[in-house]
Amino acid sequence: MGYFSNGCEADQYEEEYCKRCVHWKGCKVWLAHFEYNYEQKSGNNNIAKNILTMLIPIQEDDFCGKCSMFYEKQEMYNESHITFQN
Repeated sequence: MGYFSNGCEADQYEEEYCKRCVHWKGCKVWLAHFEYNYEQKSGNNNIAKNILTMLIPIQEDDFCGKCSMFYEKQEMYNESHITFQN
């Protein structure tokens, strides 16, 4: 399951994937993990565990893999400056 054992792991994941994703602002995947992260680990909610694992899979090294909704922002060039697509 995509599980963050503490805030540092979540912050690290956020930097590596979330802030580079076009879905970052208002991301429902991040909201779901924020709401149900600890509940999925308690073993009492297999539905939350299954859904969160589908959204952010666990890798072989037991760390969270790339979000299934991750779509990296692309640089867009225009005449005056570089902007980033949201």
